[in-house]
Amino acid sequence: MMPTTNQQQLQQRAQETLQQWVVRANALFAKDYGKPLDCPRLAFDLRGRGAGLAVYQPRKFMAEPDLIRLNPTLLEQHPDEMLDETIPHEWAHIVAHRLFGPRIKPHGQEWRAVMAAFGKTPEVQHRMDVEPSRKLRRFKYHCACPDGVELTSIRHKRARRGTGYLCRKCGQRLRWAGPEKQTG
Repeated sequence: MMPTTNQQQLQQRAQETLQQWVVRANALFAKDYGKPLDCPRLAFDLRGRGAGLAVYQPRKFMAEPDLIRLNPTLLEQHPDEMLDETIPHEWAHIVAHRLFGPRIKPHGQEWRAVMAAFGKTPEVQHRMDVEPSRKLRRFKYHCACPDGVELTSIRHKRARRGTGYLCRKCGQRLRWAGPEKQTG
């Protein structure tokens, strides 16, 4: 499906915003890195509740640049937040990965230091209202809690195949209530 004119304009703004952050990162970190940081590709293909995702290319396979995936729905619904918060957030992941190596924690001290250098608050999750892309069925499970717990169809399927789940409140192993106890 072709993006609308508004979507194309937002995607162009996103690309320009990313390029500005690349210039800023190079002014801050290129000397430490030993060479200029390359601008990653932008893809507008992320779905669901996530706003963005940084995808690193291993250095030995750098035929392709790193990639930042953005959620086009959220870009259209919340353009300011996506441009002002999500793009520098994801770019900071790539910068931290390049500066400190692949073994750093995703939202660890290195990423936080890059965010601080960018003048951004290191928020781990976005605060945009997001409608779920799909509604999952839920299955009732018993534990020591009076109300029990509901697992989504994804976790229910895993539980039926042998994955054990514990209640977060009481710590007891969850037991399926049976086929008549499903909702949604």
